[in-house]
Amino acid sequence: MTPPRTVLLCLLAAAGELALILSVAGGGRLTLLDGAFLVFQAGPLLFLALLAWRRRADTAASRRLWRVAVALAGFGLAVLGGVAAWFHLDPAAGGPAGFAPLAVPVVQWLAVFAVWVGMARREARKSPGGGGGGGPPVTAPPGGAASKQWGAAPPPPRAG
Repeated sequence: MTPPRTVLLCLLAAAGELALILSVAGGGRLTLLDGAFLVFQAGPLLFLALLAWRRRADTAASRRLWRVAVALAGFGLAVLGGVAAWFHLDPAAGGPAGFAPLAVPVVQWLAVFAVWVGMARREARKSPGGGGGGGPPVTAPPGGAASKQWGAAPPPPRAG
């Protein structure tokens, strides 16, 4: 039951973050750069939703992704909610000084990337023949086939 819950949390959190950003941005027309920023903002949670859906058969990975989704959604909504509240309480100040709007998605992207790499490494170790020594050792076959395999020059042709 965890993967649908994780996907739903990621989708709702991404929508909530976008709503908070748009509430601070004002009612002007969105430019192409604004659209790219909104895609960059929603991207980490949407990618995490994709990871959760793809790993839905693995219960340990599903639980791990649920915890990451709760942490990232809480972080993003708390920071952006604080900025939006600050902005709406004092619009003349223009939000908190020193807040970089790219900070939240960059931190989220780094966290999602780290989780993705960790899961890929764990899967590579579990799979046969993966990088973790799960498969049999590789040995050269007898009779000179190894010289062809390892890039040595072929033997000269036989005189006939």
